[in-house]
Amino acid sequence: MSGPPKFAVLVGPGGLSGWRIDVIEKLCDVMSLSVVIHDRSDTGMSLRFWWPSKAGADALESGVVWTDSDVARRGASLISEQAACDEALQSCDLALDLRMSTEPMTHLPTWRFRFGSERSGDASFSVAEAVDARANTWKVALELSDGIALRTGSFALESFASRKCAIDARSSFTSWPRQVVTVLGTNAAQQVGNSPIGEIETTTKRRSGRAGAAIAAAGAFSRRALTSEAWTIAIAQDDMDAVMQRRGLGSTESVGFRPTRGPQRIYRRPVSGADPFLLHEAGKTRCLFELIEHGRPGRIAEITVPASPATLDPQPVFSSQWHWSYPQVFSDRGVTYCRPETADADGAILHEVTPDGMREVATLLPGLAVIDPTLLFFDDRYWLFCGLRRGRLVNTELHLFMADSITGRYHPHPENPVKIDVGSARPAGPFFTHKGSLFRPSQDCRGTYGAALVINEVDEINQHRYREHEVLRLVPPAPYTGMHTISAAGGWIAVDLKREFVSPFDVLARLRRGAQAARR
Repeated sequence: MSGPPKFAVLVGPGGLSGWRIDVIEKLCDVMSLSVVIHDRSDTGMSLRFWWPSKAGADALESGVVWTDSDVARRGASLISEQAACDEALQSCDLALDLRMSTEPMTHLPTWRFRFGSERSGDASFSVAEAVDARANTWKVALELSDGIALRTGSFALESFASRKCAIDARSSFTSWPRQVVTVLGTNAAQQVGNSPIGEIETTTKRRSGRAGAAIAAAGAFSRRALTSEAWTIAIAQDDMDAVMQRRGLGSTESVGFRPTRGPQRIYRRPVSGADPFLLHEAGKTRCLFELIEHGRPGRIAEITVPASPATLDPQPVFSSQWHWSYPQVFSDRGVTYCRPETADADGAILHEVTPDGMREVATLLPGLAVIDPTLLFFDDRYWLFCGLRRGRLVNTELHLFMADSITGRYHPHPENPVKIDVGSARPAGPFFTHKGSLFRPSQDCRGTYGAALVINEVDEINQHRYREHEVLRLVPPAPYTGMHTISAAGGWIAVDLKREFVSPFDVLARLRRGAQAARR
């Protein structure tokens, strides 16, 4: 009986440490490490890191360092002579190139990481470069030696928290080789990434040196510490076909946005709403949404469309000790369901909507803190798209589960997470069709949570693969700074709009919580 496939590792003068060890240890779950080739000719790149760039770079390189005995303990050999390399590689099925250099060393199928806009294997240099460039994303790809991407990801990057961002990204991309081997085997010769890695994106003018980095970090931190958010529901007489043809929501005058409630006074946190979902049945259009009230968990409320903002009185239809939001409402086989986000309850709980409220039917993903779960019935199967509460990756990873019936059992898709992109992964409303194609709304969380909406066209969805590509980006109308849900039914469209403001009460509350945490 043959054993597991074998792989070789190519490493530069820096040896094995930090994220490289994470990659090898995870890949050893499905393959056997045969040989580590130490390429001492790989000069790579060097950089004197300015603060805070150094924090993110150190997070990628921190951890144990493997010595020769650590390699031997894995049953592998470590060599550096070119003559011995060819012989050692003959028994291997795959080479994992973790050097900074791009010079080929073997004719084996070779996988390597690419960081940032250049074909560089230097992760620490790349993340520091992205921070210094004031980028709000950091891009990573696992690719074949001919440049075909096996896996791609775009991770959030905050200058004042670059270390935490780098740690979250490291926990994700170091799993990619294991995931690709599990799904495609060692001879993966097809693209499984969702988008090309592209260029590093900058958000503000580059400032050089320590002063520039400090100013950018201080500005981002101040915005996070001093500002609060208020969301409002806007309803317009429109449909998604018109939005796609127009490639936008249109102006507030022509579309007729009618905000329900927004910030009322700078010293008072308002009652507001977010995550609107429309349902048209029996000649009536209903809007279910999250009712946000300061000091209490989110509740699900309902209004009838059209509604006058002057007399609007949202009626709460469900509340509990947990925070409820994102109430996707839909009809399936003659039954009206609501599937809200109930991450605090560790599961996606499906409810039947009745005249008396909502009745719990099933917990679809028990034990998982599911974020923005979105159900789709397609090709005689139920598909559940969602995020998982995993630190900063909550806005970055899209997970997919599938079942034969609406109540489950739901099985994870083999490619999970099926998309890794802070700019278009997190769900933002129900799927819709336009000209025979299927589209998925998502959130653009680059720079800030719910900055804009992204419409993705679904290219392929089955039990083995999921592919989509971005076709449209919808930005909020001024003076709003965010928009993260869109839904359409009965000739109406509903979106939610974010406005930022300064609340002294919220600032004091944050200071109080910080002081309490420091005393513990």
